[in-house]
Amino acid sequence: MTARHYNADAEVPRYRLLYIAPDVVLDLPAALSAHFEGDYVATWLKSDAPDAAEDLQRIRASFGRFEFHPRPRPTSRNLRTKLEELVFYVRKGVELSRTKGRYDVVVCYSPFRTGVAGLFIQWITGTPAIIEFPSNPASVFSRSPGLAGKVRHVLSPWLAKIVARLSSGIMILFPWQVDALGISSRVQRHLVHAFVRMKEGVPATRHDDYVLLVGKPWAAKGADILVKAFLRIAAKHPTVTLVIAGSDEDAGWLKSMVPAGARVEFVGRMPHDDILGLIAGCRVFALPSWTEGTPRTIIEAYSCARPVVATRTDGIPYVVRQDETGELVALGSDVELAAALDRLLSDPDRADQLGRNGQALARSEFAAGRIAQQWADAVGRVITATRS
Repeated sequence: MTARHYNADAEVPRYRLLYIAPDVVLDLPAALSAHFEGDYVATWLKSDAPDAAEDLQRIRASFGRFEFHPRPRPTSRNLRTKLEELVFYVRKGVELSRTKGRYDVVVCYSPFRTGVAGLFIQWITGTPAIIEFPSNPASVFSRSPGLAGKVRHVLSPWLAKIVARLSSGIMILFPWQVDALGISSRVQRHLVHAFVRMKEGVPATRHDDYVLLVGKPWAAKGADILVKAFLRIAAKHPTVTLVIAGSDEDAGWLKSMVPAGARVEFVGRMPHDDILGLIAGCRVFALPSWTEGTPRTIIEAYSCARPVVATRTDGIPYVVRQDETGELVALGSDVELAAALDRLLSDPDRADQLGRNGQALARSEFAAGRIAQQWADAVGRVITATRS
């Protein structure tokens, strides 16, 4: 069977797309359904949850013109299970291509396991593969602990460069994202913003004064820098609490930094809507990360009209506009971070204006329809190039 490019019932071209991801990105398939139809293959991280059957039903009902093909979450994460995951992606992609007809394109979430799987599918079926770059491969594992983390840090830029060179194109989040990798100019680069589940008007779940960080792992997100910065200004802002949300399997090192009686709280994993409610109530959203793509949590903070303080690294300056939507500080500087937090906590009118500016930016640049169109434009260019 040959790939179909148009749906007779639609006013726009409708490409057949295979998407391979390590997890479910809710609402993305529904947004992409304006331009695509196809299949979504992913590891389903909630497959062992008590409400797994109901959750699976909700996911499939929300996927628009996409069919969901989940792989249950493995009970352990090691080299063997990662290789099994890679084999699953390849087998499922080839099987779907042979039984349902060749796709116009396969898009893979990263240049690592999913990207390697996409290259195998491209080789076996002839379907062009586009590789997403959700982070900076040169630094994404720079804060990973242990020998395994050091090996991943050394090998990831090398692997990303090879996968990009063998692909039919790559999707990047900000213009300079892969410049340091030395990827050939012959590789098509497509600027496509990260998809974010934005919800405006989310009611706050807390109503006290607090600075918030959301993310994991906490070492990579600079949570220790934030704790040091907050302790510098805590006495000046006696009603403000620091809240650090997310899950971290090894959080003892961070908690040990907090003196007894300090106003620092740690919040574990929670549903996405509850996270948005937490963001909606904060005074300032802080993300002093060591490495990032274009963080979804910053866009979520914008959707809730919250000001942002973040580090000047990777793609963060692409989304945080100094003195317009937030403040940028030097990497690893708790002194600069403390000063920026102090300025925003001391001037709530300015903080609110920065938050409103951020909300306007999110509406214009990161709306679901705009991002779906960026996907369609990228896929169209790749298909045109591979057939010329």
